[in-house]
Amino acid sequence: MPAPTSHLYEFEALAAATSADELASALARQCDEMGYTAVFYSSLVSDPDGRHKMLPSEHAIMDREQLSRRNVITTYPASWVRRYQEAGYEAVDPVVRRVAGSSLPVFWDGLAGVVPRHIVFDEARDHGLANGITVPVAGPRGERALFSIATDLAPEAAPGHQAAFAGRVLLTALYLDEAVRRLARTAAHAAQGGGRPPLTRRERECLQWAATGKTSWEISTILSISERTVIFHMANATRKLGATNRRQAVVRALGLGLILP
Repeated sequence: MPAPTSHLYEFEALAAATSADELASALARQCDEMGYTAVFYSSLVSDPDGRHKMLPSEHAIMDREQLSRRNVITTYPASWVRRYQEAGYEAVDPVVRRVAGSSLPVFWDGLAGVVPRHIVFDEARDHGLANGITVPVAGPRGERALFSIATDLAPEAAPGHQAAFAGRVLLTALYLDEAVRRLARTAAHAAQGGGRPPLTRRERECLQWAATGKTSWEISTILSISERTVIFHMANATRKLGATNRRQAVVRALGLGLILP
């Protein structure tokens, strides 16, 4: 079993991805390092009854390419993705029902003990998805998403595996969700004829030094300006990039190619 790690920098590849391919590669590395074999991520949308849904109904079966255009990312077997849609399993899936009313991760093996021999669990195992964790994610404006990571190993074959990696799975879900939303905003901005945020030379310089871990005071010394001026430029850059803090601004600037890695 791979050794768990808590180094936050390993998630930067997810946060700084500039394309769906880069995001998929970073996510695949995370899975391999944690010993999982498949993932599923979907933005959730509300139906007319106010319920959150992740996949189209059985009347609109979609393949992987069509699903990707709905912000669905998955390495689940194509046969299971199609079977899940055709059977309308979202309506009865115990995992989906549990996360719909909670903000806590759901461990499949624990839930299987509550609802044993459920058809969704049985068929998922037949398709190589024997155990996993599902994480509900809430966005900054009330958006919701769902992230699942699965393995073909039954719980008894790798005891303690999920407990060892639960924290890292949760962080992967959060970083992935942020990256998906950022790429969607970038694509929408480009479609409207927009380009990269117009940062000033000083704003880019401050971000560049911040990317190396320098504090505001250290940057002020390097650039021969006041610390207050550095803070001013960083605040402006953070706002222009649509970020919530300095670290996120640096990651987005890297992803947009505004500063060098």
